[in-house]
Amino acid sequence: MRWIASVLTLVFCISFYKNATMVADLFIYPRWNQYFLGMSLILFIAGVILQFLTKHKWSNSKLLSSLLVSAVILNFFSMRPHHEVDQLFYEQLQAIKFQGAQISLADKIQLCEHVKDNYTNLKSQMVLRLEKTCADSILKLSKRSSQELNQAFNWAYSEYAKKPRDVQAETLACLYAETDQKEFAVELSEKHQFQELAGRLKEKGRCREFGNRQIASTQK
Repeated sequence: MRWIASVLTLVFCISFYKNATMVADLFIYPRWNQYFLGMSLILFIAGVILQFLTKHKWSNSKLLSSLLVSAVILNFFSMRPHHEVDQLFYEQLQAIKFQGAQISLADKIQLCEHVKDNYTNLKSQMVLRLEKTCADSILKLSKRSSQELNQAFNWAYSEYAKKPRDVQAETLACLYAETDQKEFAVELSEKHQFQELAGRLKEKGRCREFGNRQIASTQK
């Protein structure tokens, strides 16, 4: 039982540290998340006290493991959205990720803009997740046709003009390469210090996401 307790302790410590540093930035209303996080810490401390103050009998070992398992479970729940506003936001992120054949790239862009416009008080990590989710989804849809590739490029260029951050830069660099503008793709990736991406663009002429795309303009 001791090795189980050691593994659970390690899992808890890693997850608790990660969650404690992120929970306030991942939810607009984090009260319940912080409650679950606090309860998990209390159970963990209770387990540590039990370990040091009692003899390692079988019954105590089972109690210790139960406390640690409960702490890990509560720690998991601390990263789930509990307020209805947060739940709706993360449900919409899942809708953006969905890649149904009936969904056009224009509809995907409209959904991303709709979510951005309807949440004016997003925390920093929520904004980054939204931008990353939109970028990844739109990149995938841009592989389907030249028309959608051009739509994606126009969107990425506009996003980068508004927010010249790493997420927007990486997306735009990939789409530069796919629209026969390799020199701009390399220049942008080097500007943002994407060393691996810059090297791949110089060697392969395209991003990894577009490796199997058959209608790429950069393909020889």
